[in-house]
Amino acid sequence: MRERNALLFRRAVPVGVALILLVTAGLVGYFGIEDLGEALAFTGRFTGALFVVAAAVMAVSVIAVLDHWFWRSYQNSGLVVVAGTGLAFMVNSMLLITMIRDAEQKRYLLLWLVLAVGSAWALYASYRADVVIPSPKRFGIAVMATTVVAVADFGYSQLYEPYEQPTHMIFEASLGDPVYTAESTVISLPVDIKIVNGGKVGVYVLATEYQVLGRKAAVRPDGRERNEWRDDAVADYPISLYTDIEYFDLVRKAKFLPTYGEWLNPGEEVNVAQVVEVPAAASYDTMQLRAFAIIARKDRMGLEGGLWFPADFSWEHPEKFGKEVEFIEYRSRIHENNAIAEFAREPRSIAIRQYVNDAELPAIAVLRKGEEYREMSLAEFDDMVTRYGLISITTGWKEKSLRRPDR
Repeated sequence: MRERNALLFRRAVPVGVALILLVTAGLVGYFGIEDLGEALAFTGRFTGALFVVAAAVMAVSVIAVLDHWFWRSYQNSGLVVVAGTGLAFMVNSMLLITMIRDAEQKRYLLLWLVLAVGSAWALYASYRADVVIPSPKRFGIAVMATTVVAVADFGYSQLYEPYEQPTHMIFEASLGDPVYTAESTVISLPVDIKIVNGGKVGVYVLATEYQVLGRKAAVRPDGRERNEWRDDAVADYPISLYTDIEYFDLVRKAKFLPTYGEWLNPGEEVNVAQVVEVPAAASYDTMQLRAFAIIARKDRMGLEGGLWFPADFSWEHPEKFGKEVEFIEYRSRIHENNAIAEFAREPRSIAIRQYVNDAELPAIAVLRKGEEYREMSLAEFDDMVTRYGLISITTGWKEKSLRRPDR
């Protein structure tokens, strides 16, 4: 009975080792093939190629397991098993670290915890199974060197590289000289906007808007009292000695690119020219312009389809969104920049709100699939901005006087 149990145990060891190698090779091979064809950055694709090679080595090691424990036809099959299980332990350990950082479902974290522990046991069992290692020192140095290279590449592609290249956008907006009709009843004001991707990575232009405001003001030659300056500060107006700001009217707001979710490759630029018309009877003394955009890096996220069609209108759901602020919401599924993150994280969609009835700028959120648009916590917002390379850019306010020099 003891001999039978001992025999079963001896046979269970190679079966367990082969199983660990097969499962690891299958998962790593899947990640490798996905990243080799779909990763958004070069280093992600290089990592995919390394994963494919690692999966092939572990698959060959399964055959070596059978040969070393049962067939004994190849003298160095035990050495191949040690190399394969060592590689499995290294890969599973790195993936376990990634799952600790990114996994949002506990079963994935548990899976890699089991695989990391299992591959450590497989390495130990293989090493103890009468394996002859020629030149142990050289073998140890080779293993250490391979480990260092693999860890360095994995850390670079998963942690450092996605944040290395800075995003550099050139963003300008200007108001041209006003043009008056012969009857002086309408004032036309040219608007010019330019956006250039001056960096080395492509970007999605997720949301764009320009706003034109008309200002009415009264000049008091005798000057204003200092206590009136407080009102300027509270209203977020420039503190002025002579000018009373009556109010700002939102004259126009619009996207300056035809659709949300367009992209700009490195060096690409877009120039937009439009004309804003206001009645002279509105008595604006100054017009103000600002342009705004939200950018995401193409090497950190993939946008499925686009953001061309509205997904929701707030005024159709007053019970959900209220009646005070009206907006149009656009949504699209997004994908992570590598297969591991795509596997570990729950599906997410991007939501952009374009406000209609006030000067509020577009708002953006990246939320799990099925979640309603909601207020994000500070930690969620920081993670969203960092992970996807989101930045908000604005030209600041540009002013143009409408006072005619002949009046």
